[in-house]
Amino acid sequence: MDSNVQLESEFQRKGFGKILDLRDETLKNLPKPKQKHGKFVKFSFLDLSKVKEDDQDYWNVAVRDEQNTPVRIEAMQQSYVTYGWLYSEFPPCVGTDGRPRDGRTRILAAKKSGERWMIVAIFSYEETNNPVTDYISDSIACQQRPASTGVTMNDLVAAGLACIDAGECEPEKSAVENLVYNELEAEKFFSNISGNITKIVNQILSSLDEEGGVGGTTVRRSRDEWIEWLEKAGYPEGTYILLSVDNPTYAMRAWCQHLLPFFSKKKGKASIILYTNAKTGEKARTLMNTFAEDLGYFYSSSFSMVNRAQSAVEVKIANPAPFVIEGAIPQIMDEHDINSRKLIKIDEY
Repeated sequence: MDSNVQLESEFQRKGFGKILDLRDETLKNLPKPKQKHGKFVKFSFLDLSKVKEDDQDYWNVAVRDEQNTPVRIEAMQQSYVTYGWLYSEFPPCVGTDGRPRDGRTRILAAKKSGERWMIVAIFSYEETNNPVTDYISDSIACQQRPASTGVTMNDLVAAGLACIDAGECEPEKSAVENLVYNELEAEKFFSNISGNITKIVNQILSSLDEEGGVGGTTVRRSRDEWIEWLEKAGYPEGTYILLSVDNPTYAMRAWCQHLLPFFSKKKGKASIILYTNAKTGEKARTLMNTFAEDLGYFYSSSFSMVNRAQSAVEVKIANPAPFVIEGAIPQIMDEHDINSRKLIKIDEY
């Protein structure tokens, strides 16, 4: 678009290769998303230069099970390239408090694409006694529209666990059923004819049984995203070994595939950094502690193996060990300082 094109009024902004206009008839006639706690106020412009990509409100935690992944954002960027801005699709929903309820991926994709302005729908949300539950339920309610990628069963499970963790839902069956049916309004997205909603309730409850509680909702990212995070935190790639703790066999694999080859080729200590894809803080803590204990076991067992194989000399366990767990990436919402760029010691995790 010609950069010299003049805008007629405050109702217009340049963006997506055209002039965006809040007075567009197609936009004004779009049906408004129905939200339990929100009331539509007006269409407005969001200044994307003020949107911070590391703002937790844009991570889709407890709204999308997979949260916001680079793949989702890149796919939306490509959609903008192919289709541009469409007045036929309802724009992202943002509260008068500035927090997004819907369209987080669309907003981040527009910002990454170099856009400055974006049309959003402003909603006013009432204050309630269950702010976390209501924020999540309103965010999910916005997904019932053509331009949405839809709500999955796992999305509702993640939402349910977050509500329980916030202390706004009791961790027992009747309360969880009420949450899923009445607050999260699962029947807008799924039929229970084949038991889908029952499966959602049972999966929430089974997660609590397996993990002994929630203990915080976790931020989950891909390995490549954590490598990028570590680079910004002052840990250049190649100076550490990044390991997942999510499987009971991972400590053994770390010992055999990473540490033994490191010891045979390099001098000095191996620096280890841990992360997890566990959905709850309780599970994450258990996995972190188990991994650290197992790694210590494999280290001491290696000396025992050598001593059993020969009797000429007793090889004592070398202390300190030739590896150190520098810490774990902070991932538990409201307990870890997610934006601090500081690792969490395992015994403080």
